[in-house]
Amino acid sequence: MHLKPFHSIDKALISLSLPLLSTLLIEPLLVMADTFMIGRIGTAELAGLSLAATILSTVIGCCIFLAYSTTTSTAQLIGANQNQKALQYGIDALWVAGGLGIGLALALSLTSNTLLPVFTSNQEVIFHAQQYLQISALGIPGMLISLATSGILRGFSLPKIPLIISTIGALLNVPLNIIFIYGCDLGVAGAALGTALAQNFIAIFLIRAVIKLHIPSYKIRWFCTSAGVLRITKHSLPLFWRTIYLRLALLLQVATAAAFGADFLASNQILMATWNFAAYGLDALAGAAQILIGQSLGKYQSLICTHTTKQQQVSSTEVTNALNDVQAILDRCLRWGWWSGVIIGISFVPLSFVLPQLFSLNPLVQNITNISLWILGLGMPLASLSYLLDGILIGANDTRKLAKYMKYALLTFTPLASLLYVFASALNTNGFYLLWLSYCIGFMGVRSYTMLQRIKNPAWMQQS
Repeated sequence: MHLKPFHSIDKALISLSLPLLSTLLIEPLLVMADTFMIGRIGTAELAGLSLAATILSTVIGCCIFLAYSTTTSTAQLIGANQNQKALQYGIDALWVAGGLGIGLALALSLTSNTLLPVFTSNQEVIFHAQQYLQISALGIPGMLISLATSGILRGFSLPKIPLIISTIGALLNVPLNIIFIYGCDLGVAGAALGTALAQNFIAIFLIRAVIKLHIPSYKIRWFCTSAGVLRITKHSLPLFWRTIYLRLALLLQVATAAAFGADFLASNQILMATWNFAAYGLDALAGAAQILIGQSLGKYQSLICTHTTKQQQVSSTEVTNALNDVQAILDRCLRWGWWSGVIIGISFVPLSFVLPQLFSLNPLVQNITNISLWILGLGMPLASLSYLLDGILIGANDTRKLAKYMKYALLTFTPLASLLYVFASALNTNGFYLLWLSYCIGFMGVRSYTMLQRIKNPAWMQQS
């Protein structure tokens, strides 16, 4: 029986996930550069930056489907040896990303006057937040185009190209910020302008990298059509709803933590930052799984089609071998996911004695964070498994089921968090621990269980 050797799968996972991890860290570095420089100007400026950056990150986060759907579709077409169609799909995705980016940029610029007062009544903070939001909006088309182009290049198994270009862009952001913030004395507006220029620089050079994938034998249409837009929308809509459900769960978790008081909210920020940092590594692994699964399923589905229609001579042995390859990648990815979660979870134990003291001088915050990190460690294997399964099912284009499973997880978490919100004052510290147990075990457990049940049914391999 033909089967991909485990060492080749492991090598592919590592070679794909490391560049993906580095690329994922670029955007936080851009925000960190802005935060560091603006923090030295004043508190109101920093608060305005924080508010505007939160809104921007939410908007961009809801558009992550541009990267996911493009990676999956191009990877499957590459696996089916249809490189021309893969590039054509990517070009259509670029037009959708650009159009959506312009629309969102205009919407944020026009609604900032009414949107920002919802979050704060401090007029000085609103002034700085509006400055940052309106100017940073110029970078939204570039950010969304970067998501789509990165998806194309990953689908072609070229994750190092987005890494190199994004790194150069992040480094460029620093001198631009220095020039505009200090040299031109623009303050928050200068930080926004420098970041927007860096993001558009990244987008332009990523587009150039995609264009270089074209070879003379390809018959490429460089402008999108209504059919191309509809195809992208069909693939992307379930991923959009999946992201919305996930964002709602995160907002609910933070809102419930806030009900316990300022000390608990401070602890929650440390815990969520730690969780998100671990998630970067797991997301990179999930992205690698998405590419491998997408390419192997593309090959399998292509062989199934030709074997069934008899368009060319494809033996049942070739189909079986392709199916075995998919199963081998799946098994290996699940093993990587579980043990990565176990290792990260165990590492939270020693970190629980270091991180609380590092991030807070408040003894109560330190104590709450210390014990809560043990809960995070307990839930990390489930979370890791859910991230990997997420990547696998996105790679299979099984996104309708994925959106449904995320909704189930949200519906499970909502009543638990709501009860804790209502009884926060009575439950106090124990309630806060129950909140994180509900998120780590309840929310992540439902995600993992539903997706594990899905991959037991071969139907997940038949999506297109």
